[in-house]
Amino acid sequence: MTPRSADAIDVATIRATCERVLWSPSRFSPEDTERLTSLVLGHIQLLMPELGSFTSRLSADDQDVAAHVLAETERRLPLPRNTPTYLWDMAVQCRAIVTLYDWARCAPEPSPV
Repeated sequence: MTPRSADAIDVATIRATCERVLWSPSRFSPEDTERLTSLVLGHIQLLMPELGSFTSRLSADDQDVAAHVLAETERRLPLPRNTPTYLWDMAVQCRAIVTLYDWARCAPEPSPV
């Protein structure tokens, strides 16, 4: 996957999708679950290479966090989708990635040495 223009990522929409999944007072229908799972996974696939292209702007500690979040997301992606918590777990991962992406995108570029 190649990074896209930062303007192509709608952070607000991604956050809204995650919030809908994470703060819903009830379970979703099977159709809604499948649709939301596909949407969250699509957001993750869009964000992962983007975060990777901006991590150099993060502090060393935040770079470690980003590496952990990306590795954990990679580990969870192939898990079975039909488990009760898969959508929720992936929405948590997506929210973490979009938060790190937003921080990194807004951080100043490191100065050349």
